[in-house]
Amino acid sequence: YGLAATAYAILTLHEPFGEGAALHILARQTLDQPPERPSFYAPELAPADDIILAALHRDPARRPASAGEFSRALSAALSIVAPSPRPSRRAEDPRASRPASGGANQQTRGVVFRSVTRVLGIHQAARFRDAIDGEDPQLAQVLFDTAPLAWVPTAMFSRLLAAAPRHLAIDGKQLARDVARAAVRSSFRNFFPSSAATLMPERTLSAIRNVWGRYQSWGSISSMPVSATEAMVRMTGSLRNLELCAWSDAMIEQLVVLSGGRNAKVDHVECEALGAEACRFRVRWDSAPE
Repeated sequence: YGLAATAYAILTLHEPFGEGAALHILARQTLDQPPERPSFYAPELAPADDIILAALHRDPARRPASAGEFSRALSAALSIVAPSPRPSRRAEDPRASRPASGGANQQTRGVVFRSVTRVLGIHQAARFRDAIDGEDPQLAQVLFDTAPLAWVPTAMFSRLLAAAPRHLAIDGKQLARDVARAAVRSSFRNFFPSSAATLMPERTLSAIRNVWGRYQSWGSISSMPVSATEAMVRMTGSLRNLELCAWSDAMIEQLVVLSGGRNAKVDHVECEALGAEACRFRVRWDSAPE
């Protein structure tokens, strides 16, 4: 049962019985209907639906006989899904920047693409997909059919942001910021499962290299504290794309907000896309009241 609940959360980026106080979750487990099928969040997980839901059944007699039996059945089902592996990353000089185009290592997590629908809403996202289907059918498919944990070439995300002004009443950089906030909100607890009591902006930013790697395979990023409520984040290898820089500053802002920082503000003071040697983000926030 526990293994199935963990698998559900990892594969869908949603808790099977929602979030909240332990008593509320327990009530939903015992009184509510079964959780949504995993394919509700990621259609490509349909082969695993019955296996996961059987293991989450209230009646132990209806569950697989052992964790091993469950894991073997789930592995067989997921072999059909065949998620994209995370690309390997080579060690590099943090002072050097990567080329602005090409490269198999420039990948973006599927949850970022899935968050476009969260930002636009189902109907507007469907219209956007239909609009770009004629000019870029591969991008239209990625927009709706990518698994949250899959890795997709970042070039696809850049194409999506470039297409937005042509088909939506929204600037590409604004869409990038909104998508970054939505992606981090929907996945932060899964990718960075710290206790709420220990989350603080300065601690999260000190681990930003690890957090960043959950969403993007490119870029070398680090954070230096300036004061108790300010830090400077430095990134090289930003791909020199203004829309991706907008995604980055909103992602940093949302990390601070979810870590308890109030009135978070990120200033992109230097930008590789505009000729600087690195992107630098000044991050400021107000401390939570005692």
